[in-house]
Amino acid sequence: MNGERLNGEKPCPLCDLPAKFWEATTTVGDFECKKCGYFKVALYSLNSGLKLSKVPTFLLNKGVGQYDGPRATALLKAYLSIYTRESSESGTPPTVLDLLNSSALENLAETYANTPVTAKPDKLLRLLERRTAYPGAPASFNPELGCPAIHAVSAAEFLYYVDALVTQGLIEISTPTKDPSGRYLENVSADVLYPATITMAGWARLGATGGNSRIAFVAMSFDASLDSAFSEGIAPAIRDAGYEPLRVDKVHHNEKICDRIVAEIRRARFVVADVTMQRQGVYFEAGFAMALGLPVIWCCRKDDLDNVHFDTRQYNHIVWEQPAHLHQQLVDRIRATIGAGR
Repeated sequence: MNGERLNGEKPCPLCDLPAKFWEATTTVGDFECKKCGYFKVALYSLNSGLKLSKVPTFLLNKGVGQYDGPRATALLKAYLSIYTRESSESGTPPTVLDLLNSSALENLAETYANTPVTAKPDKLLRLLERRTAYPGAPASFNPELGCPAIHAVSAAEFLYYVDALVTQGLIEISTPTKDPSGRYLENVSADVLYPATITMAGWARLGATGGNSRIAFVAMSFDASLDSAFSEGIAPAIRDAGYEPLRVDKVHHNEKICDRIVAEIRRARFVVADVTMQRQGVYFEAGFAMALGLPVIWCCRKDDLDNVHFDTRQYNHIVWEQPAHLHQQLVDRIRATIGAGR
């Protein structure tokens, strides 16, 4: 880069689609991709691109040939795309990707290579739910852009799960998903939109799911004084327990904030409610989660404990003073009451 600060558009290093790019610092470049979400790349590695010296073991176990470097690289990029998209949508800043550090990239990718196949149709149904204005209205999706959101590695795999939902009577769709030979469409333009409508059976399925979700919804004050409580305490504790934290102010969205909150709580496995500073919204979100039957883990900074609302004092709160203290207590509480995630 020769020290020159570049801004504009570049091919995404993970999917090759056009992406917004800017140099955040002299060493880190930021990408915003319609498919891969928002992520950071070490600038020194950008021109060289991602290269594998050998096929990782976890890909060999998936049937990739020992010398099939191109296929291994394509799959590694697809799994990294899942990682960056999920991090972006959960409001969790991803680690800076060093495209020349294949070992670190493989460790990130392997986590997303083992999503159970049976979980992916539910992820797709949840994706359509978030894009449905009201029951009966069609939701649009693009198989190429949408595949990372459901942990699929290609448009063809995405459409396989579309057909699975149609077969189960959970959605209705009129757009073909296969070519004349019966193969799922692979090269789908990023501009093509497929309309799908969730059926009543689909809504019933959505009401019954959530128990296998890896999302932990975080309800707390957005005051800057609590930023370290989230970034150094709550978020890493949730990840260490095997789940993904989601805080709505960290997520880019176009919906009304209250609608987004309700939708995200519905798809969460549990809620962490830190009532420090006594924001009424936190109590509402925790109460809504409890009405849905979701577990709620209550937290409060020690100097504010006396101000906790009378109706919730009966619940066992994690009382903390420093983020590190909150982190360890929260990890232990999640593992004890929710169980470790994958």
